[in-house]
Parts: sequence; structure tokens; C-alpha cells
Amino acid sequence: MAQKQLTIPLPNLNAPIARVEISINGRKIEGQAYLIPPWNNYFQQFTQNPPAAISVELDGSPFSITPNAHGTIFIIGGTISQILLIRGNTSINLTGQKIIPIRISDTVEITYSGAPTVTFLPN
Repeated sequence: MAQKQLTIPLPNLNAPIARVEISINGRKIEGQAYLIPPWNNYFQQFTQNPPAAISVELDGSPFSITPNAHGTIFIIGGTISQILLIRGNTSINLTGQKIIPIRISDTVEITYSGAPTVTFLPN
């Protein structure tokens, strides 16, 4: 079984966004402020282009795709005998579906005899 790990660039959450200086009972305390992931993702939507579609090269059946981002998998053509969505210990048979919403760490397994065209569109 072939396994493909899809990756898109992740934001740098270790970079401080501000110097913080407060005073408590006349004593100054200095530190740095960091942007936590939910807010970082929110603000990035205003400054970055949306992620590009990723063409997935299938290299054998069954073929598994496990992206590191939320998104949608599009399956076009081919001769497919089974499509499974695996989330944790749960497998859902999605055979016949051509558009599959997927979350981080989900796996889509495609069993085929004629290779389809597969594209991942990150959110």
C-alpha cells in the first residue's frame, strides 16, 4: 500500500508579535506576546493568498492520502473499487463520492484498477 503525506507551509507561531511591559506595585515585568493558533489563522486570511491546489501522484493501489491541513479531496475518473475515509479508529466507506472534505490527520484510501486524477485543495 502506498502512503502519501501532503504538507503545506505552516505559520511560525514561535515569533513574538509584541514586547510587553507591565508594572505591579512599582515593579516592572517585561515579556513577549505571542499569537496563538486560532488568532494566527484568522489574521492570515487577510494577508495571504489561499493555498494552491495540490495534484496528487498515485503510485499504487490501494493508495492513502493523509494531509496536514483541512481541505477537500477531489477524485476524477479512473476505475475505483473502494474509497475509505479513516478518522482515528473509524473507517467510512465513501465509494462513489468524488468530493471528500477532510480534516487534519484524516486518511483517504483509494483502491483502484484504473488510476483516477486526485487533487487536494487545502482550506
